Amino acid sequence: MNTHLVNSRIERAEEEVSLIAQEFKGLEKHKEEESLSLDKFYPEIFNDIKQTCSYYHADSDIKIIGAKDFVNTQEFFKESQYKGIRYVDILAQVDLKDQPDTYLFNMLYKMLKSRPIDVLEVRLEKNILNLTTRLFGP
Repeated sequence: MNTHLVNSRIERAEEEVSLIAQEFKGLEKHKEEESLSLDKFYPEIFNDIKQTCSYYHADSDIKIIGAKDFVNTQEFFKESQYKGIRYVDILAQVDLKDQPDTYLFNMLYKMLKSRPIDVLEVRLEKNILNLTTRLFGP
């Protein structure tokens, strides 16, 4: 039997097991969450961010990155690395000009971290918080 062939098959099997373990680890953090389709999840997050900003009297603008309007948002949903899970990237811009402290930022962070959302980037430019996130859902 060719030992080189056997060794290469073992290495390939180890790589596949490693990839499956990484995928499982990525999904593990969301195992207790209710599955919500992106069609319903995106508007829910949109409204939650708007309401939180409104409570703190901060202007906000939330949009799907690349979308011109709220029509046909599904065309911006992409397949993720996880089987059966899609994602969409959104940008929330929040005016922090009249915010005396970090309560608004803390509330947004707490709201986002408890959901299947990855924060991709946080940037502050001229008192505007630019928060880029990735939402996941079936």
